Amino acid sequence: MGASLLLLNEEILEIPNASRTLFIKASGTIVGTIIGFLSGIIIWFYVVQKLHSLEESLDMDKSLTQDERKLLLDKLKNDLEWLEGFEGGDGNE
Repeated sequence: MGASLLLLNEEILEIPNASRTLFIKASGTIVGTIIGFLSGIIIWFYVVQKLHSLEESLDMDKSLTQDERKLLLDKLKNDLEWLEGFEGGDGNE
């Protein structure tokens, strides 16, 4: 509101034309930056909300079948054996 009062009363306040043009350009840049920043935040929150809503619609099984349990235990056993055999470092030393 203060900026519009300055622009509308430039002749009464004896503001030079060049200053008015620079003021309009600078305020346009600032307003554009603020609008871009706020719209970016809104879009980011929208995307996060959409991804979160997709997570809630996934159904989880209450229990594993016998085959799934065997596969999981085999995979865990292989991972533990790999960890026990791992000496650390990248092996190029």
